[in-house]
Amino acid sequence: MEMDAEQTFINAVAGEMAAAVCEAVGYWMAEVDATLANENTSARDKVKQIRDIVSAYKALSEKRELTQRRVPRLAHRASVSHAI
Repeated sequence: MEMDAEQTFINAVAGEMAAAVCEAVGYWMAEVDATLANENTSARDKVKQIRDIVSAYKALSEKRELTQRRVPRLAHRASVSHAI
């Protein structure tokens, strides 16, 4: 019985964390998407704006560098909630 309560708690915390991560990723992706969708902005200005978005992310997350991951070519990309 106690194990069920612990597992329920762990699942609830993990679910909340996954939801928060998904929301945060969605925010940053929406910023990039809005930049790319703006038909009144040149390609050069779009690249600058996206670089500004990345810089803002780095500043807010206190990261100097973003680690690149190698993803196999045909890898299935699961949602964050599937990763947990």
